[in-house]
Amino acid sequence: MSARDRNAARYRRDEGLNAWSLRWVLDGNMLLCALCSVGQFARDAGEPFQHGAGCAIDSECAKHPWHALAALLGDLPAVPA
Repeated sequence: MSARDRNAARYRRDEGLNAWSLRWVLDGNMLLCALCSVGQFARDAGEPFQHGAGCAIDSECAKHPWHALAALLGDLPAVPA
């Protein structure tokens, strides 16, 4: 992978994490919706997230925030030896 490709991947990850953090709050083992304040424990990550009534974030892409976070962190660089 070229330096340009690595920089692009870092940029996508950073932008993705910034966008994710505008919608979600990580508090220990619970994620909270930043708008409706409904939470979900990590142990329930396989279940669709249940937002509060009328929450503007409640959409198909916001149903599995734990998995979205895992995907964003999945390509972290290795720890140097």
